[in-house]
Amino acid sequence: MKVRKESVAELKKQLPHGSAKVIKSRLEKNDRPFTLQYIYRCLNSKRPDFNPFIISEAIKLVRQYAKKVNSIEKRIKKINNASV
Repeated sequence: MKVRKESVAELKKQLPHGSAKVIKSRLEKNDRPFTLQYIYRCLNSKRPDFNPFIISEAIKLVRQYAKKVNSIEKRIKKINNASV
């Protein structure tokens, strides 16, 4: 799998703090155990170790995080509109 370094750098920027531990636990549930050190290395755009399982799980996490943030923002907006 060929992944551009720029794409991995952008993905890493969008990941929430502590996401490597979440990715590790999700992959362990799917019988794909990786160390935190290896996960960090795969998410480092300066290294060529782009594991497709780790990248895929990171993408899923970013999408879920974005949905959660969007939902929270909508709820806050509703509260703000109701109090006006």
